[in-house]
Amino acid sequence: DHERLFGPRLESILGPARRPGSPLRADGSDRRDADLAASWQRVLEERVLALARELLARTGGSRLCLGGMLAQNRTLVAHLAAESGFAQIYVPPDPDEPGAVLGAALLVSQALGADPRGARGVSWSLGEALDDRAAEGARDLGDASTVERELAQRLGAGQRLGWARAALELGARALGHRIAVSNCRASDARESLLNALQPGEQWRPCRLAMLAEESSRWLELPASAALAAEQAQVFARARPELLVTAPSAVLADGRVWPQVVARTRDPELHALLSSLRAQGGAALLLLTDLCLRGQAIVRNEADAVEAFQRSKLDALVCATRLYDRS
Repeated sequence: DHERLFGPRLESILGPARRPGSPLRADGSDRRDADLAASWQRVLEERVLALARELLARTGGSRLCLGGMLAQNRTLVAHLAAESGFAQIYVPPDPDEPGAVLGAALLVSQALGADPRGARGVSWSLGEALDDRAAEGARDLGDASTVERELAQRLGAGQRLGWARAALELGARALGHRIAVSNCRASDARESLLNALQPGEQWRPCRLAMLAEESSRWLELPASAALAAEQAQVFARARPELLVTAPSAVLADGRVWPQVVARTRDPELHALLSSLRAQGGAALLLLTDLCLRGQAIVRNEADAVEAFQRSKLDALVCATRLYDRS
């Protein structure tokens, strides 16, 4: 079978392969899939950590940049940040081949005297911009401050919202410009948000957005992982207060998938989080990509409106335009 990446010998050692689409064997008496994944992860961490320590010994450098498919393994990144000895771990927004292509183009552009990263004001936001053509049913909220108040009020009321703005970020995920968000207070908040966009995949984790200045309150995060946490590229251990405040965001092993939001990097998302705190709540938001199951992240306003209409989200904001389910 040309679609298989392994041969019969591996099956003779590990047992029959799981059929595509069949349930994961992760609970009860048969945990073969979970055990295999955990063993693979353990070996991976041990070998990559050994390579990182050898690299540190040979170069004496203090910063490590990770690339390739394995750089998207957030557990591995956390392990390296905690034990490799490097003072700073950096993972690009898209560490795999598409990101490498973009990085090469940016490097050549800079060498020629132009840096397109400054064209839109936000680094890595080089993709398609929202157009100004509102779809039927849109209500203009006027300005950014009104948008912030509208979003904060609806989130405080427990609504699940889509939010699209500015240019599409080029990376493995949308960090702020094409996202779906909800309050994290309810114990089933994560499942509810995922069900609104990707029914049947409620087992997936959601990112938890938080203010950079409050991250140490919620997380046990080594300083070497600070940049990776801004890119949502690392898992971190949740502090006890976070277990109480955002129970649905914390995994069974006590870890959380953080997205640390700095004011200088994303002032609008930072302002929204601050508004939630001003309302008397925690400056925390569950966050996932604005996309339907099996589809790419929405690009423009037409894509966002179509995804909203097919989803169970309560409302959608595109730039300053509101689309309400009612």
